[in-house]
This record gives sequence, C-alpha cells and structure tokens, in this order.
Amino acid sequence: TQVAYIIGALGHALLIFRFKEWQVVEMVWFNSLFSVPAFALAFFLNRKGWHSIAFTLAFTELLLHQIFSVYFVGWEAGFQLWLIYLIGLSFFNANWKRSVRIFFFTIVFSTYIILYLFFKTPEIYILSQSQYKLQYVSSSFAVLLLLALLINYYVRTADRAEKDLKSANLELYEKNVQI
Repeated sequence: TQVAYIIGALGHALLIFRFKEWQVVEMVWFNSLFSVPAFALAFFLNRKGWHSIAFTLAFTELLLHQIFSVYFVGWEAGFQLWLIYLIGLSFFNANWKRSVRIFFFTIVFSTYIILYLFFKTPEIYILSQSQYKLQYVSSSFAVLLLLALLINYYVRTADRAEKDLKSANLELYEKNVQI
C-alpha cells in the first residue's frame, strides 16, 4: 500500500498539469490542495500503522475526485472508470468488516449510477474530441492495469496462505505420527 499512496500522489500531481492544460481551474486547485496532500498524508499515516485511516482517506479522495472530474468535464473523459477500481478497493481493506465493505461498495455503485443519469454531459467545461479520447484511453489503461495488479495481489496472497496452511498441516501430521 505504501507504493499505492506514492503512485496516487504522483498521478494526481500529473493531473494538475492535465487540468491546467484544459483550463479546469477548480480541478487544478482540488488536486493541488486536496488530492496530492491527501495521498501524502495517507502515506505517512500508513507508515505510522494507521492503515484503516490512511486507506479511508485515499478511498475518499478517489471518490470525490471522480465525482468532481465527471461534473466538470463530463462522462466522455472516462474519470468514472476509476469508480470501477474503487469497487475493487472497497473489498481490499482486510481491516474493514463485511458491512463496511458493502457500505462503501453501495456508495461507489450509487455514485456511478447518479453520475451517469444526471452528469453525463459536462456541466462547465467542454474538451476537444482528441482531449476526451486521450483522457478516456489513459483512464482505461490505468484502471485496467491497477485492477490487474489488485487481482494479482489477491491471488498471490491466497496462494501464500494456502501454502502456509499446507505446510502447517504437514507439520502437524508429522508431529501426530511421532506422538
């Protein structure tokens, strides 16, 4: 997760320049004053052992970022695709109870539907077709890559747990035979 917070901070720092290029002033400020500092703070909170608070902060930042991005530049830019990644993340935190995971899933899913129904067209800024296409492809690539990494993490963790269990069972069996 440490690397994820660094990537989040760097990604949002790069988005400052993208939003500046598009002249979406509100998102330049949002990324500068909230997104990058939120991921930096999440990094330090995580290092101090406050994993759930760090995770919740990063999760909240990602949710708000996608809401505002879709609101300002519309659906065609692909920022809503990050909500699909958030749905995966809602089940990622091992410290969250099932009810908390379902709660966060419900929030993200509802946000996706509301954005689609009411904010599909940009409210304030209209980008060129090439800008929309570039951003959509960028978001698609990044989300798919992160989902692949998330799935890979789940698989590796499950494999490691299964190997540890088999090893413990074998050790227990051998001790049983000795007794």
